[in-house]
Amino acid sequence: MSAAAEWLLDIMQTGISCCLVERHRSLGRNGEFKDICLKSVIRIEGFGINTSLEVSSGLSIQVKEITAIECHVERPDLPAFRLAPKEIISKLLTVRWSQTGRQCQTPQYIYLLFKTIADTRAFREGLEMTRKFGVKAVLQGQAGNRCGGVAAPSAWQMERGKEGFRRELGSFGRSVLVVADEPTASTAEVDDFAGLCEPAEVHETWAEVLQGRKATALDRNALQ
Repeated sequence: MSAAAEWLLDIMQTGISCCLVERHRSLGRNGEFKDICLKSVIRIEGFGINTSLEVSSGLSIQVKEITAIECHVERPDLPAFRLAPKEIISKLLTVRWSQTGRQCQTPQYIYLLFKTIADTRAFREGLEMTRKFGVKAVLQGQAGNRCGGVAAPSAWQMERGKEGFRRELGSFGRSVLVVADEPTASTAEVDDFAGLCEPAEVHETWAEVLQGRKATALDRNALQ
């Protein structure tokens, strides 16, 4: 099954979680960027000219009216983003559309912030395919493969899982590099650990060694 078809089935059946950035809302003196991030679920509904992008906050966008799905390399030049952490930029998308009225078309746009870069990339690529070719064309000859059993995770779902694992690894992963016997160990090699699954015995051994402590509290010998 194609990646676009996998993504489209997911967003139609269960939706995709993200945050809608309320760009017009003031942060105030003591506010934080997370205060203007409204947790949302996005779904695609309908077929043909009636296909729409539905946001749980009540926003509905006709897919045929979408003009652009933009990635970012720096913070948008808006007051709402003045306190935004740098790491959110690669997970941010701008969706632009022209809302058709009785006499004119009004440009509109929203900022969507996803949990992972994998989610962001999949959303952009999947929505682009849907916008250009339509729901039926993307799903044609693919949907039947999901019937009659539990589907294996798609490539973008596995990438999202690995990214989340690497994020949780965080400082512990870096501390492993410091105490590792091999001086040539690299961050890329630690990233490769995201594809591994530990057996139950490993977790039991960790519980015995840690004894309620954080991993960073262990000395070199205990950690090794």
